Amino acid sequence: MLYDKMLLSTQNIFSQFDNCQQKQLLLALIFSVLLGILILFLCYNSKKKLIYRKKLIMIGQPGGGKTILFNIATEKKIKRQKCISDVDQIYEFPINDHYDLVDTPSIEFEDSLDKREAIISQFNRYFKLHSQDIEKFYLIVNFERTDLMKANCLKTYKYFKKFDNIIDIVITNFQLSEDEIKDKEHLLQALYIYTKDTLRIHFVRNDIQSEELRQMFIQSANQVDLQDVDFEKAEDKESKKSQQNQTKQILNGKQYQCIEECNDS
Repeated sequence: MLYDKMLLSTQNIFSQFDNCQQKQLLLALIFSVLLGILILFLCYNSKKKLIYRKKLIMIGQPGGGKTILFNIATEKKIKRQKCISDVDQIYEFPINDHYDLVDTPSIEFEDSLDKREAIISQFNRYFKLHSQDIEKFYLIVNFERTDLMKANCLKTYKYFKKFDNIIDIVITNFQLSEDEIKDKEHLLQALYIYTKDTLRIHFVRNDIQSEELRQMFIQSANQVDLQDVDFEKAEDKESKKSQQNQTKQILNGKQYQCIEECNDS
């Protein structure tokens, strides 16, 4: 009954126009419907791209050059300031249609225990939220004496060793090398304990351009085979190990988790 009334009403409206006007009105209706479908498709596609974006995460110690590389690749101007109490935030920005580059705060043993645990909690929340989106980690280390570079790598690597299959090393300020060929060969051997694949060690000069740096990240990310990485299994394994090995300590009347040092073995 209602359908018949609507049909009759529509016919009455159309009858008020001549044939030419009826055709124009029909074309306008068809165009409006198609335009609506197109808008819905674009919205859906945009949302889908946003959901399934992959994360390229830079990690490392202060002074390694994470934020400098982030600013070059994204053409941004963020600054990280040394702060005793506050926890710095995680920055991310798209570098193409599929990848977001992520700059993270450093985990330092010189920080207070409260701040260190807050940063670790921040990492854990981010990784749980994006556990299926993480494509690659980049361990950023500044070019200097080899023993210092290995020590700085270890300070960060021990927190992320469960992801060792997708960790690349980026050596910054390589323009400081007096013999780049010799130093490259030496560092490829020295950093063998962190990655046996020499293609996963990248050398970056301070004059690198934005597009070149973005392509380095994108091309290295495309080489990842995530079939070798089981995030849930790695998380469970690390959680069980943490429960077995972590101890508790009392400090200023509060209870904290004591993060154990890893030896370079």
